[in-house]
Amino acid sequence: MLYLQTYFSDNQSMDRIYVKSSNVESIGYENSTLEVKFLDGGIYQYYGVPDSVYKTLMSGISVGKYLAKNVYERYAEQKIN
Repeated sequence: MLYLQTYFSDNQSMDRIYVKSSNVESIGYENSTLEVKFLDGGIYQYYGVPDSVYKTLMSGISVGKYLAKNVYERYAEQKIN
């Protein structure tokens, strides 16, 4: 089951969907920016992520494995909290 969460930062918001993962709490996507909130509270944004990558990530496969193979170190990132 997916749940929607809104994160506010610097007058910007990104809706995130809760995911079932041992490491990731929720994921958002807007304007080619992928936002990942980890269970430890860390929130990272990844820039220039294609829509196809987001759709595949959210398709029900292992979120952590997909992020590790297809997102981390492939896109510019920034910790936002």
